[in-house]
Amino acid sequence: MPLIDFMQMMSQSYQSMLQREHPPTFHLLNLMTIQLLLMLLLLLIPTPPMNLIPSIYAKASKFGNANLAVSVELTNLPASKIDFKSAYRQCHLNHETAAQTCTQLPDDGLALIALRLTFGGAPGPYEWGVLSESICDLAMAILHSDDWDPNKVFSPNQHKVPEKKVMDENIPFESGREQIVDVPIDPRGFHDIYIDDLIGLTVDINDNAKRMAGSAMLAIHATARPVQENEPIPREEMEALNKLFAEAAPEETKVILGWIFDFRRMKVSLLENKFIAWITELKKILKSNRTSAKELEQNIGRFVHLGMVIPTVHHFLSCLCELQARAENRRSVSLNDDHVLDLRLMLFLLQAAKEGIDINNIAYLKPTHVY
Repeated sequence: MPLIDFMQMMSQSYQSMLQREHPPTFHLLNLMTIQLLLMLLLLLIPTPPMNLIPSIYAKASKFGNANLAVSVELTNLPASKIDFKSAYRQCHLNHETAAQTCTQLPDDGLALIALRLTFGGAPGPYEWGVLSESICDLAMAILHSDDWDPNKVFSPNQHKVPEKKVMDENIPFESGREQIVDVPIDPRGFHDIYIDDLIGLTVDINDNAKRMAGSAMLAIHATARPVQENEPIPREEMEALNKLFAEAAPEETKVILGWIFDFRRMKVSLLENKFIAWITELKKILKSNRTSAKELEQNIGRFVHLGMVIPTVHHFLSCLCELQARAENRRSVSLNDDHVLDLRLMLFLLQAAKEGIDINNIAYLKPTHVY
């Protein structure tokens, strides 16, 4: 879509919002100001991150900055990801909390009680977070320790992590821009965690890639209780061994929280299967010109996911959210012109996310022009 057509679409969408009888408070900015902001966005002025793990954006951008160190210029940025196996099942509940989970099956004459964290249980995220964040901190400490030799001290399952994978040398390196915030980094790398995903990123110099993958595995092994040969209750290793081959190898592209991170080209893009499914669903709604509350809830959730890399998506959800609220007690509702414009805009933004968004546009960057 040409730039001028995109600007006209955005303008029409905002004009329709401002002409409503009860426009959302957030959209009461005048149209010229909004268009100016959109033009700045299209000119690659950075926008704030809204991702659950913004440090990956920030540190990837700073790692990619050739000014970091002479030795880092044109150097790979391998990432790894290690999943915890059935994370909540690795933690036991406090006896007082466990007693609150007790339930009865009168017909069977049974009473059931949960001894481990339950999915959907209120204590689950916090209790698991205490353990997982501690493991992440331990992995960081091991990674940055000058006394640790990954060839001498390592996890028994370290051999199941594939070797480093490097992209074709003909693919050019994109660089990170200077950030306006001081992000503490170390060329040896860092670890971050989200629930059961332990994510590592480093600069590929010396044996950094091996240390990054090894430190995460060693931290998990040191924390978990060793699995015995004859366990009275079946128990698996804390790391998901079946995923190590597919996800743990240090490489320059990595799927993280449903997004493909390309640390060579400094881009993050939407997965192909998600793109096809979401586009197909949107086109079906536009073709029928009707939708339901369930469909809207599902698609709005997808747009919020899209907003992780294109934050301005959130500015265009109020109209769809109002439609969802109106559809709650109806079988289906019809779309008006405002809804059609917003959904067509989402089609365009999904295509942009599929092609890849520059990580520099998601991190906090120092302005290049001051007026």
